[in-house]
Amino acid sequence: MSQTIKINQDNTLTVAVSSGESFVLREPLAKDMDGLGQDLLKIKHTDTVQKLLGRISSPPLTRLQYGKLSLSDAQVFNTALDFFSAPPSAKAEIRASLQELGYLSDSESALAASGAV
Repeated sequence: MSQTIKINQDNTLTVAVSSGESFVLREPLAKDMDGLGQDLLKIKHTDTVQKLLGRISSPPLTRLQYGKLSLSDAQVFNTALDFFSAPPSAKAEIRASLQELGYLSDSESALAASGAV
């Protein structure tokens, strides 16, 4: 199964990992960062990423599940977090990068190429 990131109409992201599992991530709110360091999130500190994903994913991604992810699956989640933290002006560039990396679905890639996403 391939890893994908789908940008949903409600600005959530659906992340599919190599096992076939999918998780919907919503953009973190300030309250989701309670007790977490933004600087640690930027450097992808594993413990910080695990805690934040558990708060913003549906179904909740547990620490046990995260610990069993392959490194490439963990990177897909890191990429999704990068998308949320990017300023609006950079999101189009990130969409293009997601397309180049093969994370976007075919229909999503077509929309990104046309500039409609």
